Amino acid sequence: MTEIVGTLYSIAWGSPYTEPPDGAPRVLAEYFIPGHAVHPPEAIQTFPHTLGGGYGLSIAHLSPPIRRQSPEALASLRQKRLRRRLERQAPMFADQLYTQEVARKEAYYVKGITDANLEEAREQEEAAYAERLAVLQARADRLIVYAAEPLACAERGRQLQEEMRAARVRAKSRKRGDLCHEPLSPVARALLDNSDARGALPPMLSNKPWKSRCR
Repeated sequence: MTEIVGTLYSIAWGSPYTEPPDGAPRVLAEYFIPGHAVHPPEAIQTFPHTLGGGYGLSIAHLSPPIRRQSPEALASLRQKRLRRRLERQAPMFADQLYTQEVARKEAYYVKGITDANLEEAREQEEAAYAERLAVLQARADRLIVYAAEPLACAERGRQLQEEMRAARVRAKSRKRGDLCHEPLSPVARALLDNSDARGALPPMLSNKPWKSRCR
């Protein structure tokens, strides 16, 4: 089981494909709790943000920084992953394909050597994560606020809530089978206009607004 060093609660922008309006940050506030937390603290739960405005409460369980493996251990791990993948994809030729692939990439699978560019990118990522974790641990059990919710988000959330309430009212009305007045069609209006010349109206028509079920 993966070790958990802390739990990070944050009021963060929900979409990974868009940016918050007005140049606002993607995270408005955050609260770090050492260890494995279950319930978000009241300070982050009550942070002002509008439902449907784009920001929401998120949670992340953080693990310790990755420990670097020796080239021998890395090579062994890569070989095991390669064999599992080949046995799943081509079980009849797994041994042959395994031998060919290991021979073709001996530095990668036997010596545990990683491409220099990939190694550099990984080291930078690991260093950034370790630095970020150290900052969170230094200010644990405190609400850190970066910015207030943009007005555009609050207005968007209120509009969405109004639309949702209206949709629920319409759904309840359809479920109850409420009746409503609908305007007469042109054909029915023409029949009403010529009723004196024709005498009595057909049974389905009357001089009152036609009632039918709301759709």
